[in-house]
Amino acid sequence: MVRQEIVGRTTTARVHANLGLSVKQGESKTLAQNAGTVRAPRAVVRPRGAERAERGHPWIYKSDVTDVQAAGGDVVEVLTARGRKLGEALYSDRSEISLRLLERGERRFDDQLLVERLEAAIAYRQRLAIDATA
Repeated sequence: MVRQEIVGRTTTARVHANLGLSVKQGESKTLAQNAGTVRAPRAVVRPRGAERAERGHPWIYKSDVTDVQAAGGDVVEVLTARGRKLGEALYSDRSEISLRLLERGERRFDDQLLVERLEAAIAYRQRLAIDATA
């Protein structure tokens, strides 16, 4: 039992550290106790970028991004300046194309959506009956 408690505290401390939460030595907080301090990676875009995205453009340029709370490579929520969710995108901190939209609207880009898209792509490729491996 003592070992489980120590392992649990260590695991909790690692999770908190990975999320950027501070926990003093000897103190153990649950994620629920820190509710409100953990924010999902997000990016806020200017009206021009939002309009392009709503018209179907798959990219949002760095000049159209006003605020980012994410690291390069994160999947971020893309929001308008008024807080309306446009979708989710891959964020790049190095490219002029800062956001590459993965999903539009409220649906989250998660493992299930990725599996669905891969299965659809494989099925489409099989219907084409192209003799290629690339």
